[in-house]
Amino acid sequence: MRGMYEGTGRVGMATALTVALAGLAACGDSTSGPADPPGGQIAAVVVSPATHTMNVGEGVQLTAVARTAAGAPVDGTVFVWESLDPAVATVSAVGLVTGVAEGNARVRATSGSRSGEATIRVDPINPTPTIVRFSPASVAAGGPDLTLTIVGTGFRPNVRLRWNGVTRPTTYLSDTEAQATIWAGDLAQVGDAEIEMINPGPGGGPSPVVRFAVVPQPVPVASIELHQEVAFSTVGAAVPMRWTLRDAGGAVLTDRLVTWSSSNQLVATVTGNGVVRPVGVGEVTITAESEGQRATLALSVGAAISHLVLDDGVGLATLDMRLGGAPAQFWAPAAGTRIVEPTVASDPRWIAYTIEAGGTRSVAVLDLASRTYRYLTSDAASDQAAWSPTGDRIAFRSRRAGRPDIWVMNADGTGAINLTATMPAGFEAGWPAWSPDGSRLVFSAGLPASVSLYTIRADGAGVQPLLLSIEHDSEAAWRGDAVVFTRRAADGTTDLYRYPVGGGALIRLTRTGGARSPAWSPDGRWIAFADGPIVGGRSDLKAVRPFGDEIRMLSAVGAGGGGQHPTWLTHQ
Repeated sequence: MRGMYEGTGRVGMATALTVALAGLAACGDSTSGPADPPGGQIAAVVVSPATHTMNVGEGVQLTAVARTAAGAPVDGTVFVWESLDPAVATVSAVGLVTGVAEGNARVRATSGSRSGEATIRVDPINPTPTIVRFSPASVAAGGPDLTLTIVGTGFRPNVRLRWNGVTRPTTYLSDTEAQATIWAGDLAQVGDAEIEMINPGPGGGPSPVVRFAVVPQPVPVASIELHQEVAFSTVGAAVPMRWTLRDAGGAVLTDRLVTWSSSNQLVATVTGNGVVRPVGVGEVTITAESEGQRATLALSVGAAISHLVLDDGVGLATLDMRLGGAPAQFWAPAAGTRIVEPTVASDPRWIAYTIEAGGTRSVAVLDLASRTYRYLTSDAASDQAAWSPTGDRIAFRSRRAGRPDIWVMNADGTGAINLTATMPAGFEAGWPAWSPDGSRLVFSAGLPASVSLYTIRADGAGVQPLLLSIEHDSEAAWRGDAVVFTRRAADGTTDLYRYPVGGGALIRLTRTGGARSPAWSPDGRWIAFADGPIVGGRSDLKAVRPFGDEIRMLSAVGAGGGGQHPTWLTHQ
């Protein structure tokens, strides 16, 4: 049985218990509350306030009113108070509730057969919050309203951010994260603002103050430059982009956002930090953008890893087509000599070239595996070597018979034969190139005033003109059913042309006035060539489409690159 004035431990006064027992005996009622008073039959008990939130250690006074069915108060009512969750909150005999621990508690007031309840929410004492970091870390002055994300510890649902001591609208996300709105007026001036987090109510006070920087408006980006000269890559070979941002005065800008995009995700993707990853064969444009400015890079993706081998004015060098830039020298001649006109065998271990020493020109071959070389010719004027598709023979130009002729020898220098010995007197021949199947060669021949293209069988028979010219045609490169060659006009300018081996329309590929030394790419989609004036033994290296509809820079002399006589090195 409960006492008439029950406290927190449900122990009433002895006299109250005696009165209650006497009342029960007189009325024969089995309920635990006091009997209805003489003022009328109780229909309901109303407890006020019905809900309340407080912190641990705080108290609230509840009141109870008994009412009849008509809603009239019943005077003289005695109530028994009880906490149904005493571990969360206790209640005294007169309805004073005290918070004990975090949680929800139901407190009941009973009179006779009727009772009413109040719900009490007890919150813990607020901890002192901390700020670990915020995003963004700073903001430019003069901007719009800012949503500031704060990460820290000890946040409560009513947490608030103070900006220079003044509360700003704050949204609680979790005990470790909140967002606050910083008004545009707060961001009008450059300087540091003091920010702190606070949980209103009892607790340890605001967080330690941290500073938030309002920085000057950045100078706008006026241009973006891509330093990558790469125009070719291969599936699976990542290409890191390099770039520079500048303002209108040309000053370099740093710490600016650059976004990247690919025109064809099936050919190449690009990461947020500008690393291009080719995933399929084809053409793709990579775009870099910053503050409304953009730059693009057109990229061709092939299936094999390709480099250009070239002479760099002194020795042999390679140009990584995935990166562009300056070629890397890998073979330097002895002092007083110079290496030019490289040609790569079908097995890229072997490279033949012309070596100039003391006024003589000879054909030599380099073994890349052992880094050794040997001379293949011993006469005073042999050069312009061209390796056969099968890799077992080398065509070259030689004066060993008294005039420039086209010769063919075995890859070890033995078995040399003169293919053009029967050409007319006064003719000079040079620049041999093999047909794709190795059965024929195309070469230049004629009188000094005009040189045309001819073809001949690899055994020296069946010589016939391919394209007769009144100008000077040379340096032919044969792929499929077409040759590309250099034509030197009467004014000394040179450009590239394409001509079908079976006859047809002559197509001009370049109009630069300095294009020369064409070399087909392994996949036939591009033709590399040297272009422009020779500076220090090097010229710009470029590539043109087989029908001349696009030209790309591969390596520029002005950027420390360039070279002469490009040829393709392919690793399958």
